[in-house]
Amino acid sequence: MAENPQPDHEGHPARRAGRIVGRRALVAALAATGLVAAVVAGVQASDDDGASGPAATESNPDGDVPADTEAVAPGNGDPPDGAASPDEAPASLEDLEARWAVDRQAMVAALSAPGFGLGADNILRGPGGFQLDLGACPAAWSNTEGVDPSTIVLGHTTAQTGNLASAGRVTDGLQAYIERVNLAGGVAGRQINLVVKDDNFVPTATVEEVGDLLTTTKPFAISTLGSPTSLAVYDTINDACVPQPFVISSHPAWGDAANHPWTIGLQLSPTTEAVLWGTWIEQNLAAELPVPVSALVMDNELGRLHEQAFQAWADSHPGVVASFTPVHHPAAAASVSGEMGQVAATRPRVFLAMTAGRPCLQAVQEADATGLRGGAAALFLPSSCRDAATFLAPAGPAADGWRIMGGGLKTTADPAWADDPYVAFVRRSLSEADLDPADPQSSAGFALFGWAEVEALRVAAELPGGLTRANLVLALRGLQLHHPFSLDGIGLTTSGIADPWPLEGSEVLVFDAASLSWRTDGDVLDVNGTTPPCPWNGSSC
Repeated sequence: MAENPQPDHEGHPARRAGRIVGRRALVAALAATGLVAAVVAGVQASDDDGASGPAATESNPDGDVPADTEAVAPGNGDPPDGAASPDEAPASLEDLEARWAVDRQAMVAALSAPGFGLGADNILRGPGGFQLDLGACPAAWSNTEGVDPSTIVLGHTTAQTGNLASAGRVTDGLQAYIERVNLAGGVAGRQINLVVKDDNFVPTATVEEVGDLLTTTKPFAISTLGSPTSLAVYDTINDACVPQPFVISSHPAWGDAANHPWTIGLQLSPTTEAVLWGTWIEQNLAAELPVPVSALVMDNELGRLHEQAFQAWADSHPGVVASFTPVHHPAAAASVSGEMGQVAATRPRVFLAMTAGRPCLQAVQEADATGLRGGAAALFLPSSCRDAATFLAPAGPAADGWRIMGGGLKTTADPAWADDPYVAFVRRSLSEADLDPADPQSSAGFALFGWAEVEALRVAAELPGGLTRANLVLALRGLQLHHPFSLDGIGLTTSGIADPWPLEGSEVLVFDAASLSWRTDGDVLDVNGTTPPCPWNGSSC
């Protein structure tokens, strides 16, 4: 598939702020090696992205903080004496802290190596070809704005009111995690002040709130929630040379380390989902490769980018995919029976549903009615259609055997994780904060996003020069961590422009129609470093 042309920003002075050095040359080089490809779009308009991540200690020898409310303060010292090796499965919070401390120490050592860091020429250099010219930032820009000896000011936009106010529970969890970190001493001796702005999940309001943060609050970094809202301020935040860490959305645009170096995502991207589909086919249907693959594609940004991403993977794996046939349906279609009939006529061995909402259920029903289910070796739904009660149960036995990518994260609602030390800590902490410990939104904010942002800040504070915006970006572009909310075998890693995606792994789930539940199917798939970067042009990669 032809690469989407990249926009020419040279005539726009604002876009020169903080631009990667040699952006065009780097993109051209990546394209020449097949690394730049059209990829998939993420999150739907509802942006129902789950997440989580935190830390806390159980011991409290000094009695300063009650043991049952003590916050984890990873990074405030060496691994605890007597803790298990970080290479062993963590059995306690102390073991987890030991792993986090070792991870941070290794990251600091790697990112402090000769050739990395901010040079005398005002260019920040990092792994994976990362180079960022800070001399192109606004004239009044400060590398330490929002930080003083006692405080780190962080801005955050979210939905606390409006039709999608439920998404704001992610922020509730994030705030609860930061409160625990502050109780334990903060980051590098500084308390974190999270300034929250309610944008009602309306992009125009996000623009206003971010403008106010930049001109009035002047935070060290700004995190945002939602795809359309975050995209509305994507360029603005990058032009201002302000870090935008771990956007709470799985949209593929956050994989654009070349044009938007100050922004990074966290959740499993649909871009990676397409790579995981192909990897599953390659590993599980080896005896009959290459195989024909067909897809039902919703005719909107999400569907088209899903299609482009898988097509790019198929083009680079000719021995796996014999043919790829996408069949499109209107986003507002009342029925997809005609389109599913066309899919069935292609007789695919693998079917991929690149759609969302009610068409997912219809695809399950029609795959059975047309005979597609009987002839296919595997049928996949997109991760956005995981809700069994909505998208599978109504289909009855026809839903049996459908597969989906689970997302690679633990959950506080599943009793199977009750003995996991991190999940147990998250549940207890959320309860103490008067939040529902089983709520996926609150647990995401606490366990996934809170932990990741604080760990990045801790690493940045230990780099030469201390806690600066440049060092935070360097840490984000050189992540080498084990996220405690990820399944074993899935790392939290990045490498500059070459690998801008922190999480690139997932378990595969298969649906059991008898019990109306998902069960794990096979080993966790880890495709770390194989998801192509996403040079975002405003509508595609």
